[in-house]
Amino acid sequence: AADAGSTPFDVYAAVVMDNTSTNYAAFKLVEQVFPWLICLGCRTHFFDLVCEDVFNIDEFKAILKAVLAATKFIKGHKRVLKLFEQIKGKGPGVVTYPDTRFAYAALTLYRFQVNMNNFFSMINHPDWDEITE
Repeated sequence: AADAGSTPFDVYAAVVMDNTSTNYAAFKLVEQVFPWLICLGCRTHFFDLVCEDVFNIDEFKAILKAVLAATKFIKGHKRVLKLFEQIKGKGPGVVTYPDTRFAYAALTLYRFQVNMNNFFSMINHPDWDEITE
């Protein structure tokens, strides 16, 4: 456990609490006893709120809507999905996350972007013209 003789490099700790008011009350207590510690609010929650705000901008909302439609198309057509899986190999696939999941829009777009070359390879693949669903 940390004591008044510890330096910031001796001990690392993180605490997650219920809500913002509890966090800040605890920060004040911790900083009184351990003035060398830095108490930060929930950066994860902050990032999630920023993502939500960004994806409420019409241009970003339209991009997300198109990516979700393309992802659902790929996942919803067995033969298309099979070709996609064949081309991507062991790499990460496309995903749709529930709207309530942390930074779902950013994570969905990231996974789609990672697979862009795979999508182009699908369209140019000799089996592409054979897909009928």
